[in-house]
Amino acid sequence: MNDNFKNFKSGFIQGAKETPRGFFAPLMVLFRWMDRVTDEVINDTENKCSTAPAQPDRDLSSLPSDAAHRYQAASSAITRAKQALEDARRAAFEMMETEDPRLATLAIHVLGSRDNAICWFLAEPLQAFRGSTAWEVVSQGRAEAVITYLESISSGFVG
Repeated sequence: MNDNFKNFKSGFIQGAKETPRGFFAPLMVLFRWMDRVTDEVINDTENKCSTAPAQPDRDLSSLPSDAAHRYQAASSAITRAKQALEDARRAAFEMMETEDPRLATLAIHVLGSRDNAICWFLAEPLQAFRGSTAWEVVSQGRAEAVITYLESISSGFVG
């Protein structure tokens, strides 16, 4: 019985020494990434839809191989998500142009840039439309109402 306890104790101590490196390393990478992203979002008050700049490849040699693999898989997923977001923005802009070319032109004129116009179109709740976004209003077949709204803002009235 004493031998079993010694084996258990030595195995427990060995596991406790290896666990922080093998188990907590991916968790620490995740927390550092979440902290960085949170700081970027907090500091980004000008544009709600901005994306973080691409990060250079990191030296993963200090991480265990499974942690490095998980980090690379997460980085790959983030890259795919950024591409999907860009595809959605492109599709939203095409929808604006298809529905009424004046909508896209006026939104860019009022909001200053294509990216701002797309972010506004997709994400900004509009009080004049009971909290619906411009995309939701246009999807209901009311593109002319959104154009009128943008024209009122362009002429100096608050929407």
